[in-house]
Amino acid sequence: MDTIAAISTPSGEGGIGIIRISGSKALKIADKIFKGKIKPGLAKTHTIHYGKIIDNTGKKIDECLLMIMLKPHTYTTEDTIEINIHSGIVPLRNILETVLKNGARLAEPGEFTRRAFMAGKIDLIQAEAVLDIIQAKSEKALTMAINQLEGKLSDHIKKLKNKLLKIITNLETDIEFSEEEIKIQNISPMLKEVQQSINKLLISSKQGKLLKEGVTFTLIGKTNVGKSSIFNSLLGKEQAIVTKYPGTTRDTIEAWVDIKGLPLKLIDTAGLMTTNNPMDMAGQQRTQKAIRESDGILFIFDATKAVTKGDIHLLTSIKDKKVICIFNKCDLPHQKIVIKNFNSPFLSVSALNGTNIDLILKSISKLVILDNIPPLVSKIRHIETLEKANLSIKKAISGMKNLTPECLAYEIKEASTCLSELTGEITNEIILNQIFSEFCIGK
Repeated sequence: MDTIAAISTPSGEGGIGIIRISGSKALKIADKIFKGKIKPGLAKTHTIHYGKIIDNTGKKIDECLLMIMLKPHTYTTEDTIEINIHSGIVPLRNILETVLKNGARLAEPGEFTRRAFMAGKIDLIQAEAVLDIIQAKSEKALTMAINQLEGKLSDHIKKLKNKLLKIITNLETDIEFSEEEIKIQNISPMLKEVQQSINKLLISSKQGKLLKEGVTFTLIGKTNVGKSSIFNSLLGKEQAIVTKYPGTTRDTIEAWVDIKGLPLKLIDTAGLMTTNNPMDMAGQQRTQKAIRESDGILFIFDATKAVTKGDIHLLTSIKDKKVICIFNKCDLPHQKIVIKNFNSPFLSVSALNGTNIDLILKSISKLVILDNIPPLVSKIRHIETLEKANLSIKKAISGMKNLTPECLAYEIKEASTCLSELTGEITNEIILNQIFSEFCIGK
């Protein structure tokens, strides 16, 4: 393979910036551009050396710490160089350009991890877990991704696949050599065992998807009921502009918080109103879009005012969602408000003095119940592939009496193939390109 290089740290100013090089020319490139006490090509593996990086004219670009890792004990299983310099757009760009001029090419998104997969160091589930670790929005999401990177899901899938292969071997042996009637019913318990395991994975995937992608709650209500004030209180910082004038918020504002390991996206919206103003109308359209796409709604009311028929109508229209009714301004004189025939949590809060604000996140946590057992499955690709495998097993079990042994073996092979696709033992370029295109360039 050719030699690839990329900046592996986020762009912008920072303490450390890293350029990663991987491939057969990595050491030769380092020999050309690094000046220190020892030539990289002569250094021992997994050592760090102080020196400077120079361009092709001999001009110093920056001081650095050069890390040398020799194959096969590297992330990509290839010779790998990592150049640690002062992080800044100009020095990072200049060193990367110098590396590219001396024989490397710019890495594609996720290409370092893709090479680790192609070399057999990790399987496809583990490769995807690398990105999930980077994108984890909570401790539980991080734990789930680490479990996948450590191979816990892969090991489970391989055990299921081995059971299917054993069934296929026994079935094909019987087909080829048995002179008596094949006792197909003998394989039924083993198939049902595999089916039950896949069902458990699929059931846990709902929680896994929640932990990975999070849950979205949108704050809605009339103008000036205190949505933005509650939004800021939940975040613990002033993110949305708050004034005494109605209609301050015209656009949607999004932010993430962590509630007991669950990533929660909160969306502040423009106050509900009837308007002919084009800007306000655009804001209303975005509010309606946020309502449609949300998992739940925080419906904010002004506790000092009566609930209107319009409020009741809107509440009725979102009954399919998880709704929490919040009566703000409870620090002011107000009457107890009751909304009949609506089974939803009701909270009295004050965004001004913080009364009961903590109950909002607790109520969301109760509505989105999570099990204590960490899930193994979280990605849509995993879920869809497991569903395909489950369908083939279901066909095999239901066709025990009607299907020929050959057809039965075909369905079980289909299920086994699905599990192989899951771990990447069987795959194609389209799937790989789709997976690794989601990575950043330097990973």
